[in-house]
Amino acid sequence: MLQEFINQLKESAEHRDILSHYHYLPEKPVEYAVGDAGLSPMVLGALERLGIPRLYSHQGEALAAIREGKNLLVATPTASGKTLIYNLPVLATMMAEREARALYLFPLKALEQDQLKALRELDGALPSPFVSAAIYDGDTPPAARQALTERGLATTDENVFLVASAIVAGKNMDLNEGIRLLTGKAKIVLPFKKKEATAAPAPAAAVATAAPVLAGPVTTKCTVVENGSSRNFTITIEPAAGSAKNTVGETPAPAASGNGTKVFSPFQGKTELVEINVKVGDTVRQGQVVAAVEAMKAKHDVKAPCAGTVVSIDAAIGADIEARHPILTLEA
Repeated sequence: MLQEFINQLKESAEHRDILSHYHYLPEKPVEYAVGDAGLSPMVLGALERLGIPRLYSHQGEALAAIREGKNLLVATPTASGKTLIYNLPVLATMMAEREARALYLFPLKALEQDQLKALRELDGALPSPFVSAAIYDGDTPPAARQALTERGLATTDENVFLVASAIVAGKNMDLNEGIRLLTGKAKIVLPFKKKEATAAPAPAAAVATAAPVLAGPVTTKCTVVENGSSRNFTITIEPAAGSAKNTVGETPAPAASGNGTKVFSPFQGKTELVEINVKVGDTVRQGQVVAAVEAMKAKHDVKAPCAGTVVSIDAAIGADIEARHPILTLEA
């Protein structure tokens, strides 16, 4: 069928004069890369799930050059797997360095959509996704500009890019890393050039910050991928002897005072407040989820220890709080 189409082009009066050369390249045997191309068993397992049991030889050669820190130009036919050549190193780097970032530049909007889909499919094939990616172009949703305006921040192209590139679907905009950076609350480390050393000040006393302490058994699931095979485990972590008896996610006994009942994080150590589900004046029932904190890369509900009315919100979303710091106050 393809040959018939080419013959029609060659014989067509309309195309005969503009067809300058025709050359047929015969098919040749597929050449595969030898070894694992330096990829982890988890990434190799993701490729298997996508129906890619082995990499082509040009992909393996390209990945080897990237590992050596070389700049690379790849010119191969369509559908030969060029996308994997840059997506695999990006994914591997982000798995090893959670603060790593990558910037992709594409000349066409349709192409950027295709590439974003390919990256998300690769990331989604992992047991636990690592990548949060978004597009910034002339069609970028107005969410980034709206977030900047609501917080009184300048809506410059640079600021819009910072916020838009850090948007995570379903995540509160107060936790957006771009917003945090612009409001001085960043939780990412930027490699600024260090200033010249000056006279060393007197050493300050070390301050120890307690890590989140388990207040009860926590059960989670883990998938181990090795040599293309997967094994599923259920893991239960018990609290250390002598620790509090409350279960994780269960609010400790209320701290009542003349100013109402304080609601605290269920963890003993420092955690991040990621949700507040009520506002001042709301009436809540005992056991109702009023907030959420993030600890050990998971979200945990904070429940009302008693029924009452919210009289104050004592912490802001994105704040690091400890068990002694109230999130909100209820009054019976």
